[in-house]
Amino acid sequence: MVSATLLLNAGNIGLALAATLLGISIGMLPGLTATMGIALLTTLTYQFQPQTALLVLLCVYVGAIYGGSRSAILLNIPGTPANAATTLDGHPLAKAGNAAAAMSTATTASFLGTVIGLLMLAVLAPYLADYALEFQTHEYLWLAVFGILISGRLTASKDPLKGWLAGILGLSVAMVGMEKLYMTERFTFGIVELQGGINLIPAMVGAFGFSEVLAVMSRPKAEISAGSYKLKDALPDFSKLIFYQRTVYRSGIIGTSMGIVPGVGEDIGAWASYAAARRASREKDKFGKGSLEGLIAAETGNSAAAPGALIPVLTLGLPGSAPSAVLLAAMILHGVKPGPMIMIENPSFISQIVIMMLMLRRPCWFWEC
Repeated sequence: MVSATLLLNAGNIGLALAATLLGISIGMLPGLTATMGIALLTTLTYQFQPQTALLVLLCVYVGAIYGGSRSAILLNIPGTPANAATTLDGHPLAKAGNAAAAMSTATTASFLGTVIGLLMLAVLAPYLADYALEFQTHEYLWLAVFGILISGRLTASKDPLKGWLAGILGLSVAMVGMEKLYMTERFTFGIVELQGGINLIPAMVGAFGFSEVLAVMSRPKAEISAGSYKLKDALPDFSKLIFYQRTVYRSGIIGTSMGIVPGVGEDIGAWASYAAARRASREKDKFGKGSLEGLIAAETGNSAAAPGALIPVLTLGLPGSAPSAVLLAAMILHGVKPGPMIMIENPSFISQIVIMMLMLRRPCWFWEC
């Protein structure tokens, strides 16, 4: 691996901007997830230098998580599962004629969430890597069980049993198909078409996109939001972020913490941050009706979860989310071996990941606005 100075050359900056734009485009299109984008780009970066390849893949990752807020706000269809919570307040703001303000707020909240997640990545990852050297098989087992239990608990805080049942149902659906190690068929019931399993993209489109299509069809007429916009409407309003700074800090920490738990990911980071903001807010009645605080919490939480999901990848070799699982495979493909030995075999790699993500967020934040 090379120094940060070499990463900051014109070629890599141009690749970072192009890859981020591609990631935003992927995120904006419902059904094209960050996982799919990273998986497709991994094969195209095979001939790249390792640091350049990982820079491009990280740009697509973060760009897709942010880009999903565009369709969530404008169409009420989350571009990625991580942006499902954004629809609750983002789309009502758009219907009220405040789409530009909602998108600029989402951009700034996404930027701040990524920065908070990166700070926690830089601080926590080295310590967790040292602790991970003591992990044995049963620790990994209970860590996976903990991820499933906490996912169910957070998605249905009032009735955890429903959340756990939903988690078991999701796990059952994920187990359909051929087992990867010994190629044993599971829950295919003799149907050849089920041997490939249930793909994530059709499942997500059915859960989010198709339901919204049916809801739109049931309306007597289309609802069009009319209004005139000026350039200043699309610029970040820092006064709102200063007013809701506690929400930003809280959501950043919660989102990163959810990203660290294997199997939880960015969508739970957004929902947990949103739920915590609603409990602590003085404006609870505005949530779900166009609350800027709710939008900030959701976008800060899912963006902070992205760097958080890299913490178990780098230190334990366990993905915190589906996109980070593909990133784990890409790192191995390019000669990097994440895991408990990362601080011994490649001690500067974690700091280089932090520099890469800061590099792609800073110029792209101004450009996206």
